[in-house]
Amino acid sequence: MSVCGRAFAWHFWHRFPWVTFGGGTYLTFLISAHAMIPPERWSAIVALCGLAPVLPFLLYLLMIFSFSEHADVFVKDSGYPAYLFRHPLTSRALAGWPMFIGATTIAAVWLATVMLVLRPTFTVVQHEFALDMREPIDWVLPSTLMMVCLLVWLQAVIWTTFPLVLLRACAAVMVVAGVPSLAAVAAHYGFSPAMTCLWTGLSLPAAYAAAVIGINRARHGDAPHWGVPAPLISLINNTVGRRCSQFLSPQAAQRCIEWHRSGRLMVLITFASVVLLSVLFCRPNFKGSVLIILLLPPYFSLFMAMALGGMGLQREQIAMSPFLACRPLSSTGFVVAKLQAAAWACLLSCTIAILGAVATLYFGGRADRLIVLGRMVAASYSGPQIVAMSVVVLSGYFVVTWLVNVQALFVKLCGRAWIDTVLGITVGAQLLGSVYFGLTLYSSQSMQANLSAYRSDVPAALLSLVLLKVLLASIVVRAILQRRLLNLRQIGKCSATWAGVCGFTILAVLYWIPATVAAWYEIVLGVCVMLPFSRLGLAPLAVRWNRHR
Repeated sequence: MSVCGRAFAWHFWHRFPWVTFGGGTYLTFLISAHAMIPPERWSAIVALCGLAPVLPFLLYLLMIFSFSEHADVFVKDSGYPAYLFRHPLTSRALAGWPMFIGATTIAAVWLATVMLVLRPTFTVVQHEFALDMREPIDWVLPSTLMMVCLLVWLQAVIWTTFPLVLLRACAAVMVVAGVPSLAAVAAHYGFSPAMTCLWTGLSLPAAYAAAVIGINRARHGDAPHWGVPAPLISLINNTVGRRCSQFLSPQAAQRCIEWHRSGRLMVLITFASVVLLSVLFCRPNFKGSVLIILLLPPYFSLFMAMALGGMGLQREQIAMSPFLACRPLSSTGFVVAKLQAAAWACLLSCTIAILGAVATLYFGGRADRLIVLGRMVAASYSGPQIVAMSVVVLSGYFVVTWLVNVQALFVKLCGRAWIDTVLGITVGAQLLGSVYFGLTLYSSQSMQANLSAYRSDVPAALLSLVLLKVLLASIVVRAILQRRLLNLRQIGKCSATWAGVCGFTILAVLYWIPATVAAWYEIVLGVCVMLPFSRLGLAPLAVRWNRHR
C-alpha cells in the first residue's frame, strides 16, 4: 500500500479507534469460541444471540467509511469532509482510497463472519429446529459483493452533490433498502451465483465514477442547482406562508428543528423500506414473514437515536452550538422538544409499518390467515376485551419504539466524546461478558443444574438492580431540584406518568406471560428495571452541562 493509502487507513483508525478495536476483538472472541467449543455443545439461541452484535458492527463500518456518521442527507452539498480537499490529491484518489480500504475491510469482516461463525451457527440452527437451509458457502461470494456494493453506492450517494434537497435522502434510502432487496429477489427467483456476482460487480465502476464526479464538483464549488419557478414560490407563500409566519413558542420552534434533523429521516426510511418489503412479500410463493416489516421502526429508531441527541447545527459538532445555547429556552425545554419530535416520528413510523403489514397480507393473498385469526379472537373474547387488547398491543408497540429511540439520549446531550467512548466500552464489555457467561453455561456438562442455580438467584439480582435504580433516581432528582431544572410539581407529574406506564406494562405482561414461565414478583422487578427513569432524568442535566461548558 502506498503512502496515501496508509494515510487514509490511519485516518479511519484515528477517528474511531475504540469502535474498530472493540468490534475486531468481539469478532475474534466469537471465532475462537466457535473453534474451541464443539458444535454439539452449542445451543441455537446462544449462537444467534452471539451473532447479533456483528450486524451493528458491520453497519457502523458502513457509516465510518462513507463519512455518513456526520453527514446530513437533507442538504444538496457533498458529505465528503471538506478538510480532505486541502490535500494534494486528485479526485480519483480522494474517492478511490476510502472505497478500496472500506471495501477490503467490509469484505474481510464479512468473509470471516460467514466462514468461521455463520457456518457453525447455521449447522446448529438447522439441526435443532429441523430446517432445510443452504450452506453459507453457497452464497459467500455474492453476499460479499453485495456488502461491497452497498458500501460503494452509499459512499457515492453521500459524496455526490444533488440539485434538490430530497434527492439525496431518496437515493440513500434506495441504496440502503434496494441493494439487499435486489439480492433477496435474485435468491428467490433462483439466479445463479455467477449472474448475481456479475450484475453486482458491474455496478462498482459506476459507483466509483459517480463518487469521483461528485467529489470533483464539490471541491470546485460546481454544484448543480435546480431553481424553483417564481409563480410556485408565490403560491406557496400565499397559501402556507402566512399561517406559518411564526411559532407559538420557542419550544415549538425547537421541536420543528428536531423534526427536520432526525424525525422526518426516520419516517422516510421506514416508508421506503416498508414499500420495498411489501412489494417483495406480495410476490407469489414468497416465504417471508410480515413480522420483519413490524420490526423496522424499533430497528431504525435504534440508529436514529444518535442523530436525535446532537446539539450542534452541523453533524460533526459534538458540543452545543452557540445559536442553540443562546435561545430563550430552558435546558428542560430542549429535552422536551426532542422527546416530542421522537414521539411523532415513532408514531408515524409505527403507523406506516402496521398499514404496510396489513396491506402486504391483503394484497399478498394471505388475507385468509388474518380473517381466521380475527374469527378466533372474536370467538374467544368479547368486544371490550378485544378493544382493550388492541390498545395494549398498539400502545406497547409505540412505547417500545419510542423508548429505544430516547433511552440513551443523555449520552449525546453531554457533548463530551470521552463519555460516549467510556459508555461504549462499558456496554461492549457487558455484552462480551454476557456472551462468555452464556457460552460457559451452555457448554457445561451440568447445564440443567447450573440453570437451576442461576434461576434461583434471579429475584435477588433483580431486587438489587431495583434498589440501585432507586438510589440513582434519588440522586438525579436531587440534582435537578438543586439546579432548578424542574420543580416538585413537575417531578411529581413525571413520576406519576412513569408509575402509570410501569403499572400498565406490568398488568399487560402478567396477562400474557403465564405463571409457569416467571413469578409475578420477577415480572414486576424486571419491568421496573427495564423502563428508563434515571436515564431520562439525566437528559436535562446533560444539556445544562453541555450548555455551560
